Amino acid sequence: RQLVTSRARADGAAGATGATGPQGPIGPSGPGGPTTVRKTNADDTTTSTTLQPVTGLNFTLAANTTYSFEYFILFQSASTTRGIGLAVNGPASSSLISYTVSIPRATDGTAGSLEGWGTAWDDAVIGNGVEAANTTYVARIHGIVNTGASGGTLAPRFRAEAATTAVKVMTHSWGALSTP
Repeated sequence: RQLVTSRARADGAAGATGATGPQGPIGPSGPGGPTTVRKTNADDTTTSTTLQPVTGLNFTLAANTTYSFEYFILFQSASTTRGIGLAVNGPASSSLISYTVSIPRATDGTAGSLEGWGTAWDDAVIGNGVEAANTTYVARIHGIVNTGASGGTLAPRFRAEAATTAVKVMTHSWGALSTP
C-alpha cells in the first residue's frame, strides 16, 4: 500500500497577452437628427394677396425621398381685422404633399386658432385677423412631402389677408426638416 500526501500547488507567472483580434464590422448608422434653419435676415413685409417668399427658411430636398417638415412662423399684422395667409412650395415632381397650418386669430381662447390644411403647393390657409395689431404671434406649418424624380427647394410662403393691410414674417422664425 502507498501513502498519498497532498502538496501545496503554486501558480506560475502570468503569460504574455495575446495579439488583438481583427476589428468587427461597423454597425448601421443611427437616425439623424433634423436639419434646422432660422431666419436671421430682415423681416419680410407685404400688402399683397399673392403669395410671397419667406426669405431665409428654405430647405434643399433630394429626389425620391420622404420628408417631414415643421415651421414656426413669427408674424405681425398692422390691423386686428386682417390676418396672414401661409403655404409652402416645393419640387414640381413631388408625389405627395400634405400640410397643416395653425394661425392665431382675432379671438383668444378656444376659438383663438384657425386650423387649415394644404394638399398641393401654394395651397394657402388664411387667418382672419389677430387679437392685437403689431403684436408678434407664432403660426405653425407642419407636414409631409415625398419628392419625385427630381429634388428641389421647400420654401414657406405668405400673403396678406387683404391688400389694405401689411403683414410681416419676422426674424427668428425657424424650421426643421427630417427624413423619418
